[in-house]
Amino acid sequence: MRLSRYVFHVLILSALVVFLVTPPLSASVNLVAVHLQVNSIADTDDGSCNDPPGTGSGNKDCTLREAINAANLNAPSADTITFGLSGSILLGATLPALNDDLTIDGRGQTIIINGNNAVRVIEVNEGKVVTIKALTIASGNCVACDGGGIYNDGGTLNVHNSIFSANAASGDGGGGGIFSNGGTVNITDTIFEDNIVTNDGGGIYPYGATLNVTRSDFHANIAGRSGGAIHTFGTLNISESNLWVMLHRARLRLRECLQDFWELLPEQFRLEGGSRA
Repeated sequence: MRLSRYVFHVLILSALVVFLVTPPLSASVNLVAVHLQVNSIADTDDGSCNDPPGTGSGNKDCTLREAINAANLNAPSADTITFGLSGSILLGATLPALNDDLTIDGRGQTIIINGNNAVRVIEVNEGKVVTIKALTIASGNCVACDGGGIYNDGGTLNVHNSIFSANAASGDGGGGGIFSNGGTVNITDTIFEDNIVTNDGGGIYPYGATLNVTRSDFHANIAGRSGGAIHTFGTLNISESNLWVMLHRARLRLRECLQDFWELLPEQFRLEGGSRA
């Protein structure tokens, strides 16, 4: 009888320990990082990112929009999206906000994510670490808001070997290519060209953010108020080589302006002898 009671107590104690150490089904768990490969340039979302194509449900493919949604569902793991084909992805709406530590890697392909001059391309949520490699962010447009190409809302945005082209923020918006509301933006080996805003920061506008720029090119970006390339209300670090390139471009542009509008300048601003150097 005593042995039976002892076994009974051991069983009860074991069940209690299992109950205490096993999390409920609703508790969050650390998910394994996933690698998602985009195999379609369509901008559709049937709720499933199927790889390889022709398998699974719905459209039986994996679009960029579907891959981002799948990565967001897999947060907080650090996931990766790559591409199995080249092409231009024409957006009908802004891509889902990136709510996961995520790398979007276009290396090995030619990938253009095009906002169709109608929508912002990418949004990064607060606290997330997002890395973009070898992508072209083009023709994003944010009407009366900031960040036509990318809006970084307090995350860490790393951009490598990419192109920001012809993005815009109209109305009172700033940061045609990138607007960062706090957080950190690290730019390396990247081109900003033909981005335009009616306010500040044609290329980039870090507002209360830290911006680090290395070996990058800013060309023909336009701001209606200030900072054609960069307008900063935060911390700006530019590598020495990059700074000299930007100063050289600015000097050439200033010379062009003086030559084009020399006769319109007040006489006291002209150098003696009519020099336009």
